[in-house]
Amino acid sequence: MSAKILIDLAAEKAGSLRKLGELLEVPAGNLTQMKQGKRPCKAPMRARIAEIAGIDPTWAVIEGLKDELDDSDEVQKGAQAMLQAMLDAFPNRS
Repeated sequence: MSAKILIDLAAEKAGSLRKLGELLEVPAGNLTQMKQGKRPCKAPMRARIAEIAGIDPTWAVIEGLKDELDDSDEVQKGAQAMLQAMLDAFPNRS
């Protein structure tokens, strides 16, 4: 799940992007930049956003790590495959 989708789900649960920002103690503009890929949505933030969205935070963090890897690099591609196997073994418990 992309950071954009995750943030949108959490904002819907919180009532708005501004309210989500208040819950996370970050400016709504930072969340907008995360959605646009202009600011990273690192694992600790991703876990907090996932929790608000009602998504299993562990699953969301693993998925986020997988998405950060470059599949044109063979080593990173192998790591992506391993992370995907973990996700497949433990389906999203939202």
